Amino acid sequence: MRLWTFHTPDFSLTSGAIDLDHSYDVSYVPGLRERYEDLAHYLGLDRYEIIWCHVRDDIIRDAYVDRVEYILEVPDYQILRIVDSYIWNKIIGLDAYPRSKWQTEAPEGITSEYFQKKVDEYHDQLPPPGGWWPQLFLTDTTAEGACVLLRHPIPESWINRKKGSERFNK
Repeated sequence: MRLWTFHTPDFSLTSGAIDLDHSYDVSYVPGLRERYEDLAHYLGLDRYEIIWCHVRDDIIRDAYVDRVEYILEVPDYQILRIVDSYIWNKIIGLDAYPRSKWQTEAPEGITSEYFQKKVDEYHDQLPPPGGWWPQLFLTDTTAEGACVLLRHPIPESWINRKKGSERFNK
């Protein structure tokens, strides 16, 4: 399966351990360290050693300008889990929502009011019985918001291409 992942130039996909103290996201999102550890335990891992990967190439790369892009070829049987990134964002409290789904189902002459109504409805959802965690995992990589989790470190042979590293080696 072809996957895309983005990391700082000093991060190694193929060796070492993940140091959450060096994660920008952990310092930016309150409680994220604990949610990462919860995720690891939910997956049966002793600690958070997880690489998040996009499953589609239509990634908004502007969010990763300071990162190196890795294009991976991963055997399907090596996928740890498929997760719904929108549910993950609900778990960690980030403001993200499935915009393209709403564009598909939107009436003719779509308006900003329509989108705002959908955003408000999305954020007003109460967690289902049992919370958001049981809703996190998917079986289909084609679902909007699907991400693949891999166990870190990965074999070098899975790295098909590395883009962007040249701008950090000057």
